[in-house]
Amino acid sequence: VSFGSYAFEDVFMKEVRYAHRTMEARFDTRGHSLQLVNNLQTRDELPLATATNLRVVLNHLGQSMDSDEDVLMLYLSSHGSEQHELAVNFWPLPLNDITPQGLREMLDAAGIRWRVIVVSACYSGGFIDALRDEQTVIATAAAKDRQSFGCSNEDDFTYYGEALFRDALGRGMPLLKALRQARETIHAREQREALEHSLPQLHIGKRIEQMLEERAGPELIECDAEKVTAAVEC
Repeated sequence: VSFGSYAFEDVFMKEVRYAHRTMEARFDTRGHSLQLVNNLQTRDELPLATATNLRVVLNHLGQSMDSDEDVLMLYLSSHGSEQHELAVNFWPLPLNDITPQGLREMLDAAGIRWRVIVVSACYSGGFIDALRDEQTVIATAAAKDRQSFGCSNEDDFTYYGEALFRDALGRGMPLLKALRQARETIHAREQREALEHSLPQLHIGKRIEQMLEERAGPELIECDAEKVTAAVEC
């Protein structure tokens, strides 16, 4: 599930659509994935990224998924506040932001057992404590007291989305390795550009780490990066 919830900067729409295509190319999620996007360009073709719609989607998935076998990957991209709220905005609609505890309650209510949650936003490290457990991977673009970068309208990616989906997953890297590599890529880029480090965070629960390693077939461990890139950019 990809969730791009800030309507008036196209970077979030572009990023979640790229993430969606990357996951289809890498993990064969076609027919098992959904984009929720707030943007004038997609309002007639994609459901809106609202807290209500996200709750409905997660509830449906919870009823459809095999709780022992299936893994949810949820990617959220938007602005974030120092109060650790993910911005949900499509003026003039009165929409509610996503909070860490609110997201945890949605996931628990849906009964989704295995979770990979990625939050690309400033101050997104504030989501870690509310979401962490042994069956969850939670990755964030920044520490709870740091900003992330690349959130302007003219960008195609945020720094984090580019590092994860284009430079790691899009080039054939396994999922957990890609999440680890994204942190190193971001650190090096910020160092080059003399930016205050955003300090991306990563929690990998021991049970889901073991589960992913056991269930990853050869096609999930290694893949042809050129084929993946061609499929994503097509």
